Amino acid sequence: MDLDPATIARALQRRFARRPAARGAARHAPARVPTARTGKVYLVVGGHGFLGSNLVEGLLARGEDRVHVFDAAPSRLFDEEVRRGAVVFHHGDLRDAKQVEEACAGVSTVFHAAARVDYWSDLPFELDALHAVNVTGTENVIAGCRARGVEQLVFTSSSSVVVPADVLARPIALADESAPYAAAPYLCHYIRTKGAAERAVLAADGRDGLRTAALRPGGMYGPRDPLLVPGAVAGLPGLGRTDNVVDFIYVENVVHAFLLLEQRLAPGHPTCGRAYFVTNYDPARGSESYLAFNQRFTAAFGKRFQLAPAGAVSATAAAVQAAMRLSEGGVAPYLGHLGKLRPASVTLARATYYFTHRRAAADFGYAPLYSVDEAMERTAAHHRLGG
Repeated sequence: MDLDPATIARALQRRFARRPAARGAARHAPARVPTARTGKVYLVVGGHGFLGSNLVEGLLARGEDRVHVFDAAPSRLFDEEVRRGAVVFHHGDLRDAKQVEEACAGVSTVFHAAARVDYWSDLPFELDALHAVNVTGTENVIAGCRARGVEQLVFTSSSSVVVPADVLARPIALADESAPYAAAPYLCHYIRTKGAAERAVLAADGRDGLRTAALRPGGMYGPRDPLLVPGAVAGLPGLGRTDNVVDFIYVENVVHAFLLLEQRLAPGHPTCGRAYFVTNYDPARGSESYLAFNQRFTAAFGKRFQLAPAGAVSATAAAVQAAMRLSEGGVAPYLGHLGKLRPASVTLARATYYFTHRRAAADFGYAPLYSVDEAMERTAAHHRLGG
């Protein structure tokens, strides 16, 4: 790719053209299913999204046949299971407390995997939209679980909930759960709202018989990934640096953590009311830079990874931020996906923040099912099959 200014602008537009999770893409069959069938009734909130659909596949692969999906968008992904009654779809809005509560009826375990993933917005007028989904929506899930006698709620948090606004000056290396939540001024509203939602979930533990816990994955990739895979396939440049380290984790490893945690989440167990980092970190291999990871990942798709020029990225992000602030968001429709290139998203790409999953290993036996090499190959193989 010739990195002239016009090419850079086009590449940045495409880099931030994040697609919604591929709700009609090819199914994926987990190769390893260590946990056993329980026969319980499950509800996956956001079950047609990227992580949620992989969670549903994990449950089905181990023989569960009473899986409910709550999502704002329909999908044909589980048509066969819907026809035979193994999957039940609830079409609804996370912001509608009544719809959420109705979906919780008769359910034993809820996996909450829905969120508004927006790691660039940080202006005051942008907060309400994220708060409505990430905080109020999660409060609706908690209320629905308590009202309908749900026994377990496992929440999808994010490793970013502990990332401070000045992370470039204060890198985070192999931190554990003793790291404090990020505090104001927040780097972006996503970090603020996911942290608030996680705290609400953990505070609900033990109320009305509900047991709660949260998982904190980093950047996920795998089958139906809406971000890293499209970028690798297109050979798009990255925004990070040559030496920073960011957690990336294969989605099937996150699903494995959910299913292991579910087995332990019972009264008296230390998992109750706790949050856990889950990672692909391999002590024998050590940390891998943003550049090295993306070079290997992109190579799995037959492409070459490059970093976009830092100066051009920073200047564009500052210009987009200024336009958004001055117009109070009015310019957003004209910016398109370039509106996602903002100082916060650039900082998250350039910073170092990675974590240890020692607590998850100790409390519920988590270890990655797949190495990074295996995960990259499985992701690329699924893409070649049409996913």
